[in-house]
Amino acid sequence: MKKTIKLVVKTLLASRDDYNKDNDKEISRFRITRSSIKKAADLNQLPDNFEKKLFFEMTKYGWLGFLDFDDNFVFVKNESLKNWARLGSTRINKKKEELEKNY
Repeated sequence: MKKTIKLVVKTLLASRDDYNKDNDKEISRFRITRSSIKKAADLNQLPDNFEKKLFFEMTKYGWLGFLDFDDNFVFVKNESLKNWARLGSTRINKKKEELEKNY
């Protein structure tokens, strides 16, 4: 299965590169259906640990992977996370104390 996972990763990343060229832009996130992942892996059913192994393999190339609410595979480029807002512990602790008083 290791060869299959690596091939799927290379296929996903090459497809993303093609998308970037075709659309003349750099995407830092994408999603793909479970059905498309099965086709890329040439499998009728994904083994139990396939998701975990795929997500792990994608981290080697700088991508974070997870499943969304519709069971799609979602990938986000790690470096794009630097631009996300960060909630600090001061804010969280203050809000927690406020909510505990009213709980």
